[in-house]
Amino acid sequence: MSISSEFFHPYNTHIAEALGISELRLGRWKVPNSDHHWLMYFWQAAIMPTFHGMGILTVIHTQRFDDSGELGPGKWKGLFALPNSQQQELEEVAVATIPNDSLWAELNQVDLTENTGTYSLDGISYHLRITNNDFQAEFTFGNPESLSLKRIERALLHQMEHIAKTSQSQAAHNYLATWNEYASR
Repeated sequence: MSISSEFFHPYNTHIAEALGISELRLGRWKVPNSDHHWLMYFWQAAIMPTFHGMGILTVIHTQRFDDSGELGPGKWKGLFALPNSQQQELEEVAVATIPNDSLWAELNQVDLTENTGTYSLDGISYHLRITNNDFQAEFTFGNPESLSLKRIERALLHQMEHIAKTSQSQAAHNYLATWNEYASR
């Protein structure tokens, strides 16, 4: 069992439903009254501020294909959710179509050997789960100080900003304000 099970598994049925897919897994699926789609990749991030509740970001990249089997243009959807861990359900959900995935590009630049030598007990931590056809990876980091991890944090914030703005969710805007306070420390 992966580490992410405790973060995401209890909520993934609700997350998939909110994103308009039957389950959060790679592969082909049918959208009612539409063509088939292929889930190319997805990632999830648990945002864990020390003194506030956890938030979940999920981004999926899909491509549509018709009966001839030709792939159409890709599209991205993002979701922000506030989980209720005691009831294992989502209290708030905001979904938006997003123009691109800024995190995916930043993941190509991560230097896992960079170490700033700093240590902090309070602040914010992140757990990322990334899945595509070639690999599945998970990693956790907190209070990012290295350049590559700061860029990951900024990419996550960028996706959250877009979801909050596009969905017009007050819960997403409030969480973003709190998250920005932690990220600016």
